[in-house]
Amino acid sequence: MDARDTLLVEQLIPENTRLQALWNEHLELERVLDDYAGRSYLTPFDEAEAKRLKRRKLLGKDEIFKILSTAR
Repeated sequence: MDARDTLLVEQLIPENTRLQALWNEHLELERVLDDYAGRSYLTPFDEAEAKRLKRRKLLGKDEIFKILSTAR
């Protein structure tokens, strides 16, 4: 997500609670995935969980972009 998209998200959040929830989830998933990426070893469970979280993040990001394209 580039800086223009991030700026638009920040402008729209006060008036769009769905976007706010998606954005907060996106940031939290990013934090958790960064934690997984920083580990030297992942258990099979951790690998599966990271993969599931990446899919969830991507679905949320798609929905964020739909909202942004409507707002533009």
